Amino acid sequence: MPPSEEPLKIYKELKKVESSVLTQIRTGRIGLAAFLNKARVPDFPSPICQCGQAEETASHIIAYCPQFAEQRQGLAVGRPEVKKLASTAKGAKRLARWFL
Repeated sequence: MPPSEEPLKIYKELKKVESSVLTQIRTGRIGLAAFLNKARVPDFPSPICQCGQAEETASHIIAYCPQFAEQRQGLAVGRPEVKKLASTAKGAKRLARWFL
């Protein structure tokens, strides 16, 4: 069964690097401390973000990390919701570009 058209629309307008980072954000398999610690990368003995408040995941960086509060302005109205942003072509493009 071929994939539905809707997810393909989200990726259609993205550059390869944007598509790649969006996939990593959505799957959680991204070069941040939580994933690298779980993969037992030696230089990542802890999954905790440098801010010390939570595990360093894409969702934490995008929506909660105080280190990115200023940069986060303009990404979304209110607190950014990763799933919501990643579910539309416009939001996915904005999210991928912001993250890069």
